[in-house]
Amino acid sequence: MENEPLEASFTSALIANPRSLHGAAPLHHALLRGDTHTGVTLQTLDDKAFDRGIILTQTPSPGIPISNDDVLKSLREKTAAHGAEMLIQGLRDGLHIPPYRDVGWKAAQLKEQGIEKPQHARKTIKDDSMIQPDWTAEDFWLRYRTFGSVWANAVYCRSHHTNRMILEDVEPVTLEEDYLEKLPPYEGLRLLIFEYEDKDGGVPTRHERQVIWRNDRLSPALIHAKGNDWIRVKRIRVAGKHSAHSSLALPPFARKRKAILGGEYPMFYPRPAKKEN
Repeated sequence: MENEPLEASFTSALIANPRSLHGAAPLHHALLRGDTHTGVTLQTLDDKAFDRGIILTQTPSPGIPISNDDVLKSLREKTAAHGAEMLIQGLRDGLHIPPYRDVGWKAAQLKEQGIEKPQHARKTIKDDSMIQPDWTAEDFWLRYRTFGSVWANAVYCRSHHTNRMILEDVEPVTLEEDYLEKLPPYEGLRLLIFEYEDKDGGVPTRHERQVIWRNDRLSPALIHAKGNDWIRVKRIRVAGKHSAHSSLALPPFARKRKAILGGEYPMFYPRPAKKEN
């Protein structure tokens, strides 16, 4: 079967991306990488390989700007509109009529930089939005922009069982160095414990994150990332429950501790061993 141009659906124009991304999820990975520009490509369909057709036209350099406020939905809408216009204009210009001429500029630019193969934008999975121990505030923010929420398996204070905790909004903040010292007693630091199953069947791993919220009013909670960087969270949904204000959702998971151990957070320790009968 001969190659056919993309005539029926402008979503095909999103197969490739001039930011060196090929694969199933170019917009996801553009946001995850913190790219400042993206773009769309009109290309023929290759009969042997996915996303390897001849580039008929492509967003001019440097591409479509990605603003700091863009999330996946807004970026999709922006590139879809651009792709629709590109497809219509391409048909008007007769780009679908052979012989085809490859006009892609990104691949040549990458080769000049010593990059032979563009980065593959693999399909994203649920675990890509799972909170990791080494995340900075920027990591939280990039994943929130991409997936709309981030999550972890949080440990209850009393039962020590775990349940999925979903942070439904995330905003990075930087606290003053003496912020924690100025906290009144009713705003003392607490600890959240997140647990990670070992994919090889080993002992699950846990780590702690500091958390702060006001007890006297409904104000956003602050969860520690690294150094002086924290994230502000207004709403949290615990699996099996409705979305709630963070100050109402956190108490069953937050541990009070008069003296928190010093050192860099998060810190690891294994899950407590089960007692044998």
